[in-house]
Amino acid sequence: MCQSPAPILIITGMHRSGTSVVAAALASAGLHVGSRLMPGGRGNPRGHFEDLDFVSLHERILRANGIGTEGFTTATEIPVPPSLADEAVLLVEQRRLGQTPWGWKDPRTTLFLEWWARLLPEARFLLLFRSPAEVIDSLFRRGDDTFSLNPGFALDVWSAYNRRIHDFQRAHPDRCHLAAAETAVADPRRLVAAVRDRWGFPLGEPAGVADPHLFRHRLDLGRRSLVAHGRPAALELHATLLAAAGLPPDPKTEQPRDPVSLALAEWARGSSLESRASTAETELAEARSRAETLAQEMAAARRELARLESAERRSSRKPLPARISREARRLARQAGWFGSDVAGAKPVPEATPRRWQ
Repeated sequence: MCQSPAPILIITGMHRSGTSVVAAALASAGLHVGSRLMPGGRGNPRGHFEDLDFVSLHERILRANGIGTEGFTTATEIPVPPSLADEAVLLVEQRRLGQTPWGWKDPRTTLFLEWWARLLPEARFLLLFRSPAEVIDSLFRRGDDTFSLNPGFALDVWSAYNRRIHDFQRAHPDRCHLAAAETAVADPRRLVAAVRDRWGFPLGEPAGVADPHLFRHRLDLGRRSLVAHGRPAALELHATLLAAAGLPPDPKTEQPRDPVSLALAEWARGSSLESRASTAETELAEARSRAETLAQEMAAARRELARLESAERRSSRKPLPARISREARRLARQAGWFGSDVAGAKPVPEATPRRWQ
């Protein structure tokens, strides 16, 4: 009797949506996510937990279609070349011979969900999403050139990725678990338990506790309102994903505001930051001046200390004055020997007692 293949867990979602944290939690609970993992970097100092072989496969598929390797695209169809499809089959077969349970994490997988689902009917998908404002703020902070030159494109990419997640989850509800990034990061044990209980993955408890400061909601409502004004469909899609995951609406969402009011608010914020930056520069210059003055005073003090120490050493090497030397010899004769501190001293023979007349 042929045994069915062990289930595979594929973790994906839009970039900056908590996939690395979730993959780390699942790996600590016993899911093998690869032996050669992408190291940490500026965006993810604790590590990406991405299998480099699957990342390389996805990157080459993207390059074959004229798309950047990060996968920042709104393309709806990205065909997989036959040669790379054959390579994907071999890669999966190699992983099946290794440790189980196993899976991988890569945000680029979102672009190929239907293709992977056909290739791996036993695969299960953990789909993560995060609010558009939080994602694009994280992308801006990371400093990707793609979005620095075209900020609005970040919202378009968010919409493209999360539309794929939404449509795939609706088409394959039994094979998908949809989770909000904030909820998953706040309680990884609950997420691991959901995967274990729903699909029977032999997982333990995740090690460590999630960092409560990992997802800091720094954005003010004015900037969130820019999303509502510029891409209202993105907020509607986010609300749909929250409902599909059984979660309440996002309390941080704000209704669109007048563009002039938003521009004035940004103007006021920018002017305030410029003023504070100027004050900080002045204070820094004053602190540097004080530090330079202190350094000069310390150098002068060190030179004076060195002069005094040198003078003291020269003074200690001078011969004893004649009067003190004579007195020392007299005392030594009385004691019957010269002390070791009297240069050239020799023992004095014991004197013959004088008889008093």
